[in-house]
Amino acid sequence: MYSTTKKKKKKKREKRGEEDDEDDEEEEYVAVKELDKRKLARVRTGRLKTMLDDAEMEAEIMAECASECVVGAREWADDESDTKARLVMDWCEGGSVVGDEDSFEAFDLADVKTVLRDLLEALRVCHERGVAHYDVKPQNVFAARGGRYKLGDFGSAVRVEKNAKGGYEPVTKTPGTPAFTAPECCEGEPCDGFKADVWSAGMSAHALATGEYFYRADGPWQTYQAILSTPVDMAPIIALGDELFTDLLSKLLRADPSERLGAADALAHPWFSSFRIE
Repeated sequence: MYSTTKKKKKKKREKRGEEDDEDDEEEEYVAVKELDKRKLARVRTGRLKTMLDDAEMEAEIMAECASECVVGAREWADDESDTKARLVMDWCEGGSVVGDEDSFEAFDLADVKTVLRDLLEALRVCHERGVAHYDVKPQNVFAARGGRYKLGDFGSAVRVEKNAKGGYEPVTKTPGTPAFTAPECCEGEPCDGFKADVWSAGMSAHALATGEYFYRADGPWQTYQAILSTPVDMAPIIALGDELFTDLLSKLLRADPSERLGAADALAHPWFSSFRIE
């Protein structure tokens, strides 16, 4: 359950170039994810883990990936005397860029560019810190103040272990949402979690640009089979007439993950040349 609440934030005043001793208090909204501890503690997700443990880990991972393009985790509140645990987060006033509807009005390419830029920046930070988000989709991208977009909902995120060669181990679990799952993850085999995130970012951009989800089927298995057997249709993207966008998207959606761009390389693509990533 999500809700919003106000928090008071102290703000220093200045008088005639000097700091005043008195503090002003201004109010800001935060988002609160409220969890029933008893219910979650009864559901095991591993030999020694429960859903409540997973929720606390989500808060920890969000804090580890703190950046301008990631929904900030402000506090994990788990008082022993309370039956509820609460994850306090940044409130993004614009909400998800897309709701739960099957189709929606296609975004202007300028807006797609801004969303994808911030999404890739969020993934760049996550990947540099050893985290695969593993549920990238438009519903998990939120519109914040100042025209910024933030990646949220880290419930499927995983910490990726480093190997002896300095690289990262494959991720063994399946990503969170079938329609945005990379082909190499569709048969349950371990895969590169970072490249899987990039595929999902590419599919998110494809959806925003066309106003619909390319891979939709009656269930997860059918969706995975469609991803494995049907290449992404680039015709509606080509029809938009932006060659640089078409080029970038084709490189984000390479079926072979070894040929797919990473998040940092994607941000260096010429399509983003008008933006400065901070």
